[in-house]
Amino acid sequence: MKTIIKILIICSVVFVGCRKDELSFTEKKIAGEWEFEKVKYNDANIILNEDITSDYSGSILTFFNDGTANFNHQNKIYEGVWEVSINPQQNDAYENLTVTLSEINSNEVLLFNFNNVSVTKNIIWAHKYNYNKRFTYKLKRK
Repeated sequence: MKTIIKILIICSVVFVGCRKDELSFTEKKIAGEWEFEKVKYNDANIILNEDITSDYSGSILTFFNDGTANFNHQNKIYEGVWEVSINPQQNDAYENLTVTLSEINSNEVLLFNFNNVSVTKNIIWAHKYNYNKRFTYKLKRK
């Protein structure tokens, strides 16, 4: 299992590590330190709308200009890579933010695959979909 995790991380670094020299407009706005201001969970199967912001209390997600990232969460440090991609959906283009991270000591892997990312100078709005479940994230620049 650890071998598979290491292979996934290496592949992510190889593919995301081959970045162009200049960051896109969105990437420039994303680079920096972010804290989780609001996180909500919706489950369409049971009509649930739950605020789970406390699960991310004190967590900091940092995006570096070179495509690397780190995540301080619940006394653990995760390191990895990030990238912004554009995917067409029903004749509209939207941006995705993919963050692949591994915990330094245990090799525990986290994958944030944010859809419909909206970035301003100080706020990131993003969604993560998993079947009938949706997570909505609001991150604030630290």
